[in-house]
Amino acid sequence: MTETNIQPLMNKKMMVRTAILVGLMGILIGAVYFYNKNKDDWDDLAKADTNGWLTAIESGADGDQVVFVKPDGTIVHDKSYVAGSYDRELTWSPDGNKAFFISDRLKDAKSGTRSVHVFRWNASNEESQARTSVGRSRSNPTFPVGEGAASDTVLLVSGGEVLELDPKTKTTSVVLPPRTSEGGKVAGEGEGKQGAFASAYGDIGTSFRLARWCKGKQWIAAIMHREEGDILVCQSMTQHDGKYDPPIPLVAGEHIDLTVSPATGAIFFAVRDFQWPTKEPPKEWVKEGKVTRPFAHIIGSFDMDPKSQSKVVLVAPSEKICFGSPAVSPDGKQIIAVVGDYSGDGGISPNGLLIMPSEPVRGIEPKGLVRGLISDPSWNPNGHQILFLKRDQDNVRSIFRVTPDSSSPPEPLTKGKLNYSTPLFSPQTK
Repeated sequence: MTETNIQPLMNKKMMVRTAILVGLMGILIGAVYFYNKNKDDWDDLAKADTNGWLTAIESGADGDQVVFVKPDGTIVHDKSYVAGSYDRELTWSPDGNKAFFISDRLKDAKSGTRSVHVFRWNASNEESQARTSVGRSRSNPTFPVGEGAASDTVLLVSGGEVLELDPKTKTTSVVLPPRTSEGGKVAGEGEGKQGAFASAYGDIGTSFRLARWCKGKQWIAAIMHREEGDILVCQSMTQHDGKYDPPIPLVAGEHIDLTVSPATGAIFFAVRDFQWPTKEPPKEWVKEGKVTRPFAHIIGSFDMDPKSQSKVVLVAPSEKICFGSPAVSPDGKQIIAVVGDYSGDGGISPNGLLIMPSEPVRGIEPKGLVRGLISDPSWNPNGHQILFLKRDQDNVRSIFRVTPDSSSPPEPLTKGKLNYSTPLFSPQTK
C-alpha cells in the first residue's frame, strides 16, 4: 500500500475516533447534568401505575396518616409515618405518581416543638419525604387542574402569603401579594410583606387561607381572611407595563369553599352567610340605613374574565339551608355539593349530596344523590364515579363511591372502626 493510500485511511480513523470521543463527552456531560439535577431527588424519577387507586387520610388512635387504597381494597401505609402526627390537606400530583400533603411530623431538636411542612409520597415507594423543612409552617398545597396541569410546582400558603414551591429543589418564591425586589428578583418569604399587603390587599383582607391556579397559570383565585369571615379574590398574573392589575374582590361570606373546573378553568364557590365584598354595598341594597342582601347561601361561578360577571348557580331556598364542598366533573358540565342545615358561624350540618348542571338549565333542578352525614365529595377523572365520606350511627366516617346517575346503591370502600377523610382518585385513568 502506498503512502498516498495510507494517509486518507489514517485521517478517516482519526475522524471516527474524534467523533466517538465527542459523543462520549456529550454523554458524560449529559450524565453529570442529570446527576446534579436529580442527586437530591431520585424519588421523583420513579413512575407508579395508580390507575384506580385513591388516597385518603386515615384517622386512628396514633394520629392521622395518609394512605393509598388499591382497587382490590388493600390499604398501603407510609412506613415513615411518625406516631402521634397529623397529616392533612391532601392532593395528587397531576401525573398521578405522588401524593402531596402537609404534616407536623418534623420536630425541632432543641425546643421539641412541631412545625407543619409539605411532604411527598411516591406511590412506588414505601416512605414519604419532606419537601419543606425550614421556615414557617405551610398549608393547602395544590396543583393546577385541566389546562396547565402538567406543572410540577406546588401552590401553597405560608405566613399569610401565597408561595410557589419547587419540590425538586425545595425552594419557594412569593406569588401573592405580587411583588418584586430590587433588580426584578422575585422576593423571598416575608420580604416586603407588610408593604405589599397594604398596597394591594389592605382594603380587602388580612391574610391568605387558600389559593388555586386557574386557566393554566394565568390567574389565581384565593380565599382571604378578613375581620368578618372570608373573601374570595381573583388575581390576574399577567403584567401590563411591568405591573399587575388590581385584584378583583368577587364575593364574601362567613365561610367560602372553592374549586376549579378541570375543563374550563372557571371557578365555582359555595358561600355560607353571604356578605358584600366591598366596604360600601350597592346603594340599592341599603334601605333606611340598613344593609340588605339578595340571598344568604349560594353556589356561584366566575370565568376569570374581568369583563364578565359572576353567575349564581344555585340559591338556598331559605337561610336555614346551605351548601359546601363543591366539586366540578372532569367535563365541566356537572357539580356535586354537600347540602345541609346552616349551623351558624359559617358551619354546615350535612344531610346529603346534590348533583346539578354547572350552567343553570330551565326545568332541571338539583338532584339528591345520597342522603346522610356526607362530606368530602370528589370525582373520578373519567367522570364515571364519585367518592364521598358518610358517617354512620357509630360516628365512623367510611369512604363510599357512587355513579353520577345513582343507578346502583353507594358502595363502601372501607369498613371498620377507622375514620377517613379527603378521599381522592388518582389522576391516572384508562
